[in-house]
Amino acid sequence: MLRLFFPQTLNCGNLLGTDLGSLSTKELGQLEDQVEMPLQQIRSKKFILEGMIWRRKLQELMIWLH
Repeated sequence: MLRLFFPQTLNCGNLLGTDLGSLSTKELGQLEDQVEMPLQQIRSKKFILEGMIWRRKLQELMIWLH
């Protein structure tokens, strides 16, 4: 389960990107770090799943050709 910790100074507008101007550089960095790590995990899982899909399609094609 994905859980993000946000400093109390963040609000819904911050999370939507509409009110980032009020954040300090440190808070922006923290927000970026908290968003980037889950995104990297999602991209890694996507890459693995795409590879599995292509292998399955290749297997089906080889079965069909024989």
